[in-house]
Amino acid sequence: MKILVLVQSEVCYHPRLLKAGDFFYSKGCEVYLYNTVIGLAPKSIYQSVIEKRNWNFFETDISKNNRASKFRWLLASLFFKLNNFVATKTGKYLSFKHGATKGFIFFPSKIKKLPFDYILINLVDALPFACELAKKTGAKVIYDSQEYFKGQYATTNTQQYNWVKKAENIFTKDCPIILATTNVMKERLVKDFVTNANFYRVRNVPVKTNYLFGEENAATLKLVWHGLNIVPENIRGVQILLAAISVCKTPVHLYLQGNMSTSNSTLLQQKLINLNSTDKVTILPPANPDAIVESLLGYDIGLAGELAAEENQQLTSSNKLFEYIAAGMAIIMPNLPGLAETVNEYKNGMLYEQGNYKQLAESIDYLNMNRKVLLQYKQASINASREELFWENEMQPVMQYMEELYTKKNNEQ
Repeated sequence: MKILVLVQSEVCYHPRLLKAGDFFYSKGCEVYLYNTVIGLAPKSIYQSVIEKRNWNFFETDISKNNRASKFRWLLASLFFKLNNFVATKTGKYLSFKHGATKGFIFFPSKIKKLPFDYILINLVDALPFACELAKKTGAKVIYDSQEYFKGQYATTNTQQYNWVKKAENIFTKDCPIILATTNVMKERLVKDFVTNANFYRVRNVPVKTNYLFGEENAATLKLVWHGLNIVPENIRGVQILLAAISVCKTPVHLYLQGNMSTSNSTLLQQKLINLNSTDKVTILPPANPDAIVESLLGYDIGLAGELAAEENQQLTSSNKLFEYIAAGMAIIMPNLPGLAETVNEYKNGMLYEQGNYKQLAESIDYLNMNRKVLLQYKQASINASREELFWENEMQPVMQYMEELYTKKNNEQ
């Protein structure tokens, strides 16, 4: 099978697409990738991810790193703004398929001539473009709805919400396979979409690992949070974690892993001074996308602080939850439906009411004072990651259905 992975920015920051492409390649598929270089990722990280894989790579550079890419970026930006300006004034786009992203404006014509069997996308921004391309190439679209996209804009951006709603209403009918990250999200998508598609829950789990875990028993608990960017005050809730450790009654240390701008670094230091916690936090650089779980080994508890201001955050889960599990940690998460279903199913941690930093601190202190329970939670994570929560296991039912459709298509020709 020939599979095109389609993404409108650097693929190194799209872990689900990387894992899916690797999985398909391991099954003997020809994997093609098209991504737009927009300057989001450091060149060294992007190159290391590309060079590691024997896929067929295509890219367009609009990163403004040189004269040619600056020119492409300028043209793409002008068209994107004009397209949305016209839509605002008239209610109609010059090009609906480019209404939410400039990432495909310079899509190479040579790719359109290749006979793909499947096109995999993970963002609604790419859905109309992917479905149009599928008709030209004879492919079927796999829509990996890694977020509940309507829920991201329902209360914040009416025009974007309307575009997403229209795109999903029209184009999910052309997608035989739709993926969701949680059961609660899958159930919602089944209600939302009028389609004959097969729906699958494919959780944000890492590939299978076989790490050996020792029993950590230091007096000071090692807590960790990781993400793409460390922002001391936003919906990811790092501020909740900082407030919690400032009132913990037992010895703890929090490690924050990710990119951080100079302004955010200044803000973080001021927060720590105000909380009298400068000696309780260490900042770590982001891990290579292919080595995140390895970078998380040796910690006791994986934390999240998500503040669900929108429906999307209620229904989805996060990569970090399953990366913590694969690294053998106990888990403490906000009691949001998408996150809670995993903690409740595998009994590997505790839940607290979102935003309640005192309750979070109490949970941390409880595990610090009850090390037997902490070890039970850590072992539950280890067992889950070895027996069920790995990418190959999640994707196997999807692959089986893909092969059925592929065989049916070939028999009809």
